[in-house]
Amino acid sequence: MMNGGPISWKSRRQENVSISTSEAECVAASQAGQEAIYLRETLTDFGFSQTKANFLYEDNLACVAMSEIRCAESSLVISMFVSTMCVNSS
Repeated sequence: MMNGGPISWKSRRQENVSISTSEAECVAASQAGQEAIYLRETLTDFGFSQTKANFLYEDNLACVAMSEIRCAESSLVISMFVSTMCVNSS
């Protein structure tokens, strides 16, 4: 969000096949975090340095739990990335 409006929005089918909805949510959260990092760096390049943290809200409790305990064997890197970006929205 910038000046009260979204600056990036995307809706598309995921490129991989997830074996559970929680894994799909973790993949989506990871991609959202990567997009946030990209946008922060792009805005900094344009002279709009970001001083506040970006929050990634996740409402899927299984995804939040996987990111907190980092136990997803098939997607360990994604779960570790999400754990650094994820905030429970409850």
